Amino acid sequence: MTDQAERLSGPAGPAADPESVTCLRPLALPEATTGMLWLTGLPDSNLRVAGFLDDTTAAGVEHVVILTEDHEIRDLAPAYARVLASQSLPF
Repeated sequence: MTDQAERLSGPAGPAADPESVTCLRPLALPEATTGMLWLTGLPDSNLRVAGFLDDTTAAGVEHVVILTEDHEIRDLAPAYARVLASQSLPF
């Protein structure tokens, strides 16, 4: 695990607290692969959205792929839906 990955997820992985703002989990990639791939759940509260934005900024995230359908984001994570709709994200 890189220093950056350990700093974001902690030495023992993400905190177990459901409101933890540390949300990124590094995914191991083949050695020949450059860059990082991070996994995260749907930030479903204001605190988690703030943590997600802090963590992605700290990790230098340039692209985000969302596998959740729009209606699910609106229903399950309205704070995140508002941030996405604002189109003010740095990635």
